[in-house]
Amino acid sequence: MENAFKKKTDIAHFIIGFMAGIANLFGFIGNITSAFTIATFIIYQTGEDEPKYESYINMLEFALGFIFSIPFLIPLVW
Repeated sequence: MENAFKKKTDIAHFIIGFMAGIANLFGFIGNITSAFTIATFIIYQTGEDEPKYESYINMLEFALGFIFSIPFLIPLVW
């Protein structure tokens, strides 16, 4: 299996996903911003002219960034 983080843009996808998750800390506006970022990223990736495999990897990098932001959101639930 290949390493998903082989280019600078791969790290950028992770960071954007992380920031989309962290945006949820900022109430309603943050939730809207997060949802907008997620939708925009998915639409952009599905329309980009690259092999589907690359688009899936890019979305995985974004999702991993979002997942890594979840521990910062847990205190909001408690």
